[in-house]
Amino acid sequence: MIPKLINLIPLLVIYILFDTANAAETTSAPEEKSSPVYVYEYKQNASESTISMGAVRFYLGSFDTEDNPGKLENENHKFTLGFGASFKLPKRKHFSFDLEFWMTERKYDTTIQAPLFSTISDRMTLQTMALLFGIRGFYPSDSRFRIYGTGGIGLYKSELSVWGSTLGFPGTIEDDDHSLGLHAGAGLELDTGDWVLGVDYRHWIVEGSFGEFGADNVDIGGDYIGISLGKHF
Repeated sequence: MIPKLINLIPLLVIYILFDTANAAETTSAPEEKSSPVYVYEYKQNASESTISMGAVRFYLGSFDTEDNPGKLENENHKFTLGFGASFKLPKRKHFSFDLEFWMTERKYDTTIQAPLFSTISDRMTLQTMALLFGIRGFYPSDSRFRIYGTGGIGLYKSELSVWGSTLGFPGTIEDDDHSLGLHAGAGLELDTGDWVLGVDYRHWIVEGSFGEFGADNVDIGGDYIGISLGKHF
C-alpha cells in the first residue's frame, strides 16, 4: 500500500507545480477593462433658467403731428396709448418680432363751414388706430440696461369728426381713411428680471384723405414720446 502511495507523489508534485503556474499566469494577465462610462452633470445658471420668450408692454405718452397748414391746424390734446408683444427670434438673441396696437387722439381747429340749419364745434377730433408689425434689435441682451431700435410697416385707420347739431338734434360729421404706412423708433429700457421699464420714441410715416373736410393727402404721421411698462413671458 505504502509503495503505491510513494509512486503517486511525483504525480502530485507535477499537479501542484502545474496548478501554481496556471494561477500565476491568471494573476499576471491584464484585466479586461470595460469602456469608461462618463456621467455629466448639466447645470443651468440662473439667467438661463429664467430666459423669456418675449415680453408684453403697455405704452403711454404724447403724439406730435406733422404740420398741415390749411388742413389740420392748432393741434392739442395729443393723448396716445399702445399695447404690444415682442417675440424673440430663434437663434437671434439680439432681435425680436414686434406686434403692436396703438391709438391716438388729437384735436384741431375746424376747417369746414356748418351745414344749413346746423351748428358745429370749433374743434374737430382725429382718432387713429394702428396695427404695427416690426423687428426690434436690442443691445446688450444680458444687461439690466439696454438700448433698442425698431422699425416696420403698419395698417392705420383714422377718423376725422366734428360734433354739432341740426335743428337741435345732436350729431357728427365724420370721414374715415385706411392707409398703409411705415414706422421707426428707439428707446432705453431697464430690465428688473420680471418687469421692464422703458422710455420710448416712435415716428409714423403715413398719409390720409378726408374728403368731407376738404383735407386730401394729409400727413397724419408724427412723433410719439412716452414711457412703457412690460412683463416677460
